[in-house]
Amino acid sequence: MTRTLKEESRDLRSSFEVLTDRTYSNMLAMATFIANDSEMQSLFLAGGKAVEAEGGGAGGPKAAGIRRELFERIGPSWQRVQDRFDVRQLHFHLGPGSTSFLRVHRPDKFGDTMHDVRHTIVDTNAEKSPRVGFETGRVYSGLRGVVPVYATDPDSGEHVHAGALEVGTSFSNIIKILDERLGQGVGILLSMDHIESAMWPDFVKERFGEGEPGCDCAIEAQSREGLRPILAKMPELGLDFRDEDTNIVETDETIHVVTHFPLRDYKGMREPDREAVGAVVFWRDATERITAHRRAALFNIVYGIVGFLFVELLLFMAFRFATERLERIVANQTKDLEGKARQLQELSITDRLTGLFNRLKLDSAFADELERRKRYHNALSVILFDVDHFKRVNDIHGHQAGDRVLSDIATLLRTSVRQVDIPGRWGGEEFLVICPETTLEGAMVLAEKLRGAIAAHDFGEIGQVTSSFGVACHDVDESEDSLLARADRALYRAKEDGRNRVMAG
Repeated sequence: MTRTLKEESRDLRSSFEVLTDRTYSNMLAMATFIANDSEMQSLFLAGGKAVEAEGGGAGGPKAAGIRRELFERIGPSWQRVQDRFDVRQLHFHLGPGSTSFLRVHRPDKFGDTMHDVRHTIVDTNAEKSPRVGFETGRVYSGLRGVVPVYATDPDSGEHVHAGALEVGTSFSNIIKILDERLGQGVGILLSMDHIESAMWPDFVKERFGEGEPGCDCAIEAQSREGLRPILAKMPELGLDFRDEDTNIVETDETIHVVTHFPLRDYKGMREPDREAVGAVVFWRDATERITAHRRAALFNIVYGIVGFLFVELLLFMAFRFATERLERIVANQTKDLEGKARQLQELSITDRLTGLFNRLKLDSAFADELERRKRYHNALSVILFDVDHFKRVNDIHGHQAGDRVLSDIATLLRTSVRQVDIPGRWGGEEFLVICPETTLEGAMVLAEKLRGAIAAHDFGEIGQVTSSFGVACHDVDESEDSLLARADRALYRAKEDGRNRVMAG
């Protein structure tokens, strides 16, 4: 049984790491998208110059005006980004090091330096390259994607580095998915010395108090209640939550199988000798399983006293019975874990609502098709489209009706594209079709076919719905971002020209 539990713990850690890597990719993609906004770039560069001219830190009146203008530029869409992509933080940092210029998620806090706690920011500003990692900031701990921001200097005309942009989220969504798929509680623990060295003291007291008794740690997040009694038992069992181990922990009348492994932050990943900042904990109720195992063992002991010859037969039968039962339990749970692993793999590349590929899978497919195009010199086009007046559908008919519209469009999309095409949900009401070996003219024909199919479809109580399309064909040596940007601009031209039409970019 011990060996089986150890093997199961390795599967748990692998599942956690797969979903964490997916989250980092999403954060980095979102930060890159926002950092490419030219108006935002110009305002951020101007803000940095104003702060420098007004003495650093928070700057003065000019910096405050630019900060307000930058917030007005991005603030209205921030709530939509939070709801759609499960993000919690959007933060502009000035270099060198890390000086807060604007926390979009908390605009009243700015001007503080974080050189000693925000190493993702410091490294991004120093090396001018993206970073991802887990870090604890002054207010929140989170998974962060950080990219350098560049802008054209109006004084010199040069393309210069303006600072770093960070997008962050919590572990909440990851542990929720793991709980749903694996049927186990999942918790994130942080050591109190790590929390107190990074966060503002008033936030530490407000959120964590004195921490959890006995483990010198605090619960950063948990997918369900029940972790605190387990933590209270660990010291008397001689268990350190930052070790990698699987143990049986009894609380009241419940027997838990508890798996925990160390959680390293960004700096700890770069410097393996550093102590882990916390731990990831999985726990599940194994009362029935462990009790059955103990009962079988007791059964063998009691009947072993009866007599040697009679006991030999009884021991053989009891051992066979217990072994077969345990083998069935292990086989069933192994089969269940394999099924859940397949579900996790499918979840990592599939959009739940529409059943189409999600953005992570589209990014991977895009990279593959670009590599194939470079190798064989075949044409490659993309179609980007979204639903016209989709907010009106949600406002008038409700979000469930909006979800049905997206689901119906996904069905139309699957039945309209070719087998080689790669359709997916790009985000919200926006869809992307990657068209290998397809010229601009061919992609325009396919886009027009999709537009007509959507316009002709009966969406029930909603009636007719239209969509606007942007189409672009890949140029030699063009980047993925550039191709998508041309398709996006074409989509917006289609919107401006009256919607329900196809435009080439």
